[in-house]
Order: sequence, then structure tokens, then C-alpha cells
Amino acid sequence: MRFFVAAALVQLLLACSSVGGDALTIINAARQSTSSSSTLPDFSSGLDPKYRYLWVQAGDDRAAVLALGFEEVTPQGTLETWYATGGGFIQTLNGRLASSQGLQSQWAAVKWIGQPGLGDQIASDVRRFRDVLPSYVFGVEDQLHTESMPFAQVPPSVLPEFGPSGFWSKYRWFKERVVTTPGTMSVQDSWFATGSHRAQSRTIVASYQCMDQHYCLKTARWPLEPEKN
Repeated sequence: MRFFVAAALVQLLLACSSVGGDALTIINAARQSTSSSSTLPDFSSGLDPKYRYLWVQAGDDRAAVLALGFEEVTPQGTLETWYATGGGFIQTLNGRLASSQGLQSQWAAVKWIGQPGLGDQIASDVRRFRDVLPSYVFGVEDQLHTESMPFAQVPPSVLPEFGPSGFWSKYRWFKERVVTTPGTMSVQDSWFATGSHRAQSRTIVASYQCMDQHYCLKTARWPLEPEKN
């Protein structure tokens, strides 16, 4: 399954999810974010500003905007659950991919050892454990090794495909090398930009992360907000 900008964004029944009592409200917020045009909406054209949103492009699919349904502070960091119009979701922990449903590749039973950093607090000993569907490989382990990178070394292919010229150069970037066991389940290295967004002074504002060697997601906080240097 994939995230599409359409009413049937994913084929997931609400009854099978853990959306909770606010399910329809959150899903409606995500539905307002879909568009048949190439221009995604912002607060001036339909998005409800009382919610937070995440721009997501999965693989070669058209981008969609997901709505934040839940936020939980855990010992490992802030766990955010982002919902698409049909009830599919992705979870992020301090911006890193965690569990997901409704994507071509899906992760489940994700557990963490250590706390992923947010750029100025880089962690060097973080491990993520995950089950991978639909290949049914269980207990995959990722070791995450993070280092700060100058923007000149950020590959253009990992940047979100929007924003004015020079927009992404204003953020602090870092690369996260992912060492996976077993090696057959390896993913590409991840890239992150940290900055401020909607009164959050230190957060992951954009990322490039892969769920396997070939299926990768670009994400960005939405709508765009220029970084204040």
C-alpha cells in the first residue's frame, strides 16, 4: 500500500486501528490536506491550524499531508503518530521512523534502546528493533550512528522537493548511518534537518529515511516556515 493524494489514501479500516475517540476528527483534518492539484493546502486554504501536519512523499508517489493524532513523551523521546485520510499512519520518535501502516513496506513492534538525538544532542549508541512486513522478518536491529554535516555535503536527492531557493540551507543537517542486522534487511543512511517550527524551538523539520534499500520517505513539517537565523 502507498500514501496517495486521494480519498482512498490507504486501505485501512478505522476499526482495526488504535486511533481512539478522536478518530474522525483527526482523519477529517488529514482529509482536508489532500488535493487533486500539485499545490498542497496551507492554513489559508483549508488546513485547520489547531493541528500539526507532516508532508510525506513515499517512494515515487505524489506527496500527501498527514495530521498529528497523538504525541507521547517517552524515556526515548517524543513519539508522534501521524494519520492519513484512510486511517493509515506512520510513527516517528524524535523524527525517526518507527511503526507504520498503509505503506508499501511496513514496520511493527518497534522498540528502542537509547534516545535518538535532535542534532545538537547527537547520540552515538542508539538501537532500533523492528518487525518488517509483508516480508515477515522479525527482530531486525538497526544501530544508528549520527554525525553533523555541512549543507554542502547534503545530496540534493534527499531534500524535499519544494521551498524557495536556499530554503533548506538555513537548517542544521546531520547524517545517520544505519548498520542493520541481518544485512539483508539493510536500509540506506538517513538525513535530517533540525530547526524550529510552530513554536517548537528544536525539532526535526525535514528528513530522508528508508524502509528498505529502495523504498524511501521524504518528510517535512508543514506548512513551511522560514528558519530564523
